[in-house]
Amino acid sequence: MEQIFVSINGDDSRSGLTREEAIKSWKRLMQLSKGNAEWVLMEGALTEDSFTKEKIGEAAERVAARKNRA
Repeated sequence: MEQIFVSINGDDSRSGLTREEAIKSWKRLMQLSKGNAEWVLMEGALTEDSFTKEKIGEAAERVAARKNRA
């Protein structure tokens, strides 16, 4: 099974396939994992709470975009 490395110090332009290539965001993790990868959460303040805040922010942006189209 493929592993994807995630770190508060990561960079979403990276592959996420090694510790040195760790990614940062939930959005990038979802793009890479496709439901078939083990997530390796590394050092730093990256937590379920930070992922939740990111997802709430994305949802709010979608709602605002829909309202602007209406």
